Amino acid sequence: MATASALSRIGVLLLVLLGLGRGVGGLTLLAEPPAGFAPALARLAALGLVLVAQAAFFAAWRLWQQHPDAGVFVHLALGLFVLGGIANGFLWFGQPTGTGTLMNLALAALISSCVRVGARRNRALASRTPPPSQGEN
Repeated sequence: MATASALSRIGVLLLVLLGLGRGVGGLTLLAEPPAGFAPALARLAALGLVLVAQAAFFAAWRLWQQHPDAGVFVHLALGLFVLGGIANGFLWFGQPTGTGTLMNLALAALISSCVRVGARRNRALASRTPPPSQGEN
């Protein structure tokens, strides 16, 4: 297996950080629902955050292992991340907040770019890597 490019590693790191942020946010929301909000609504939002965290961790693991389908899982996790942010904006504020949604989209675009360019570089590295030595007879 070829060594992963630096951009792929950065993509993994960003996905793990995204997962940690969403996961901690979800667990905090479960532990201490905000005053004035329905507990069921807080649980729903918290479970959504935890789901996004799990998807990000799974995608990061697939990317770290350089599975051919890693890009699919990364983009599914990023889609959940952006859609979850929009849904939480509706749940908490009645509309998605412009700044929050733009920040989510920017982070998703950054991670997607790292993964896509990193995958191209990984393929280029793999094509240049000589086959393993079979030993001498």
